[in-house]
Order: sequence, then C-alpha cells, then structure tokens
Amino acid sequence: MGPGPPDRQPAQISRRYSDFERLHRNLQRQFRGPMAAISFPRKRLRRNFTAETIARRSRAFEQFLSHLQAVPELRHAPDLQDFFVLPELRRAQSLTCTGLYREALALWANAWQLQTQLGTPSGPDRPLLTLAGLAVCHQELEDPGEARACCERALRLLGDKNPHPLLAPFLEAHVRLSWRLGLDKRQSEARLQALQEAGLTPTPPPSLKELLIKEELGEKPQAKLVPLATACSLRPGTALGSRPLEHRTQPGCRPDATAALGPAPGSHLRVRRRVRMTFSLLHSPA
Repeated sequence: MGPGPPDRQPAQISRRYSDFERLHRNLQRQFRGPMAAISFPRKRLRRNFTAETIARRSRAFEQFLSHLQAVPELRHAPDLQDFFVLPELRRAQSLTCTGLYREALALWANAWQLQTQLGTPSGPDRPLLTLAGLAVCHQELEDPGEARACCERALRLLGDKNPHPLLAPFLEAHVRLSWRLGLDKRQSEARLQALQEAGLTPTPPPSLKELLIKEELGEKPQAKLVPLATACSLRPGTALGSRPLEHRTQPGCRPDATAALGPAPGSHLRVRRRVRMTFSLLHSPA
C-alpha cells in the first residue's frame, strides 16, 4: 500500500442509491446538454432488496457510470470526482484521528489508487493529502521506508511550489525519516532551511499528522488546503478497512452499490453478483 504503480486489484467503493441520485441531480444542473442523453436507473417500490433486483440494478448503474465516463466533460466534473474519492478520504481521516492507523491505511491506499486511476484534473491538493495520510499511517505502523517513499512522491508533485501548506511538513518528515534510515537528507534539509529563513514556515514546521487532523475536507477538489478544526467521527454503517464487500445488508436497510475501478480511462464494465449492488468499473484505453 503506497504511492507506487496501481495494483491489478481494482480499487473499491461503496455507495448508496441516494448517493447516485444526488450525483445525477448535481450533474443535471451543471451539464444539461450531455446529461439529457443519459438515463438514470429507477428505484423499484416492491421487491426492492431481492438478489435479482440488486443484480439488475447493478447492471443499470454500470451503464450509467459507463456513460458518464465516456463523456470527457462529465468524466472530469468535480462532482463525479467527489463521488468516487471524497467519502474514502473522510473515512480515512476519521480513522487516522482516532489512531486506527491500520484500518486508515487501507482506506488511504484505496483513495490513492482511485485518484491515480481517475486522474486529478482539478489540482494536486487531494493527492497530496492522501500521500500525507499514507505517510503518517506507515510511520505510526513502524514502516519508515514506505513513509519516506510517500514523502518523496509528494515532493515530486509539489515541485517548486513555494509556499504550499504541505511543503514544509513533507520536507520535515522526509528529513527525519531519511535520518532514521541512514539515507541522504541534505537536499530536503537545505530546502526546509531556506523556507524557514525566508519566513515562509515556522520553526519547527507543523507535522503532517497535525495538518492531516485539522484539514477540513470540502465538497470540491479545488478547495485549498487550510488548517481548520474538524470533527473526527465515523458515520454508522460505513464499510471500513480492506473488506468492503464482506458486509451484509441488514433487514430494513438500503443496500449499497459497491464498485471496483480499474486502471485506465475508458468505459468497459463487468458485473459480479453480491448481496449488495456490486460491480466492477474496468476502464480500457481511450
């Protein structure tokens, strides 16, 4: 789990029917032309939770997402990016806040894979936040090598952007982890010192963990990273960790739609039957 190439195993997401409805409404308001030709699966009033109904609805949602992914204007829409990534980031942040680092690591890794596969047309802030989560969890789980690799990936994404709120924390973490591993830290150390001498960051800078806990995850990916207080809580019934498909729908509860997103832009879809609405979104090269 880390910032390397995407695994062959698809990334997993779990969404309710109401989440799809909200996505559809938002996209209709913003993209009336492209959305006019895209139909939304209707909800049955009777026999709504049978395996046959769930499987049929899964196929319908496969077509819905396939159509959205096939239109470039819709594929890069912030609301669609939020639909795939934002819930995972919020749950990962909540688990990190409560010190459940192993469970949080699985969600940060899943969120990273989703963003890698979807692309990040609106900027690097969410990928940077995801790498910060990965680095913090790997460090807390005594894996300094992976934590340092996450910092290096983030520093490559940041480039020469001075002063980004996460630049100094990533540099500080990279220096500390390099020292622990006996690796060269001079370049990061010099860059951090230059920021401090220019008055662009306090001495010492805030840690990645501090910024990660304080960061408020907004609804739009272009929102700037500003340290703000945020509550650390989990929503009831949320599928957590690396086993999102093992949860079962309880009587009286709405089934979730659980999707697996493949490695490259495209629109081919494949179904797997589950108790929930479960499907794989497998992209083929455009």
